[in-house]
Amino acid sequence: MMTRAGEAQSMVLPLVSAPVDLGDVPLPFPEAALHRLDNGEATARIAGRGFADAAIFEVDTAPVHLLRPCGAAAPDGCQLVLHIDGHGRYRSGDLELRHGPGDIALLDLDGEAPFEVVHPEGAHVLCWSLPRASLAPLLPRGRRSPLTLIPSGEPMGDVLWQHAQHLAVSAGRLPRPVEAGLVVNLCGLVALTVGALSAPPAGRRRGYRVHLRQRALDYIAAHRHDPGLTAARAATELGMSRRWLHALLRDTGPGFAALVVGWRLRDSLERLRDPDYAEVSVAEIAYQCGFNDLSTFYRRFRQRFGCTPLAARRAASRSCPVQEKNRQ
Repeated sequence: MMTRAGEAQSMVLPLVSAPVDLGDVPLPFPEAALHRLDNGEATARIAGRGFADAAIFEVDTAPVHLLRPCGAAAPDGCQLVLHIDGHGRYRSGDLELRHGPGDIALLDLDGEAPFEVVHPEGAHVLCWSLPRASLAPLLPRGRRSPLTLIPSGEPMGDVLWQHAQHLAVSAGRLPRPVEAGLVVNLCGLVALTVGALSAPPAGRRRGYRVHLRQRALDYIAAHRHDPGLTAARAATELGMSRRWLHALLRDTGPGFAALVVGWRLRDSLERLRDPDYAEVSVAEIAYQCGFNDLSTFYRRFRQRFGCTPLAARRAASRSCPVQEKNRQ
């Protein structure tokens, strides 16, 4: 496995053994001219794989110069580049970014400015092409730039490096819905890392934890009426362990099971009060809200609201409020 300093040289993806002509490879920089700096052929060892709506490339190249002219088509996504070996520079318009082994670059390019890459020693990189629609809204205001350097030794950068590398190793082994969730998670981590470049260390850790907790809450809210929702399933689709999921939820409130039951009970009470559900039976409302056992639903409802579901419906018809008796 590769370290961020580039000390180990084993590959993340299975690079082809023979050099390939880079002109035949669909790299994430369309309409770019590529030249080898030592007058040889522009060749490299390369591998690429899809990962949900993202893509991963690993490239081990000879000394090269890549130039994309002004007005050329922009890449389909933002490029997260892990520099395993080799020094070089990127230039977009008047901006220049120099990098070395262990550095991470985030390239958020449009087609208006020319773009240039120079690797005078050759380079070995792992590049994630991330969907711009997923990443751009997460980037902090005032920190979005065509070229962003996350230098070696930056603590959040170390987390991002390891996470991006391990995800690349798992490419092709996971169901697409799981990959899609992990791409969203990676985009969030990228945004937090960029935002943390000017934040104190304590704020960086809090920001990452808050982001993960909100992702978990959003997922649970979206699936709370699914009777098959479990902590194990949620953790898998969120790309985290069950222990980590439970720890995130305990930070601010009830655990997973109590949170889900609480939301389902409040949803059922709202429907019992709603005239649009007047012809829907109590049992059907319970099933719609995710309960698959009526005795459990009746018991939990009475514990929470101090009355039966039918009594709550009758009280609503008389404009009598039903209050929560026991919040879990």
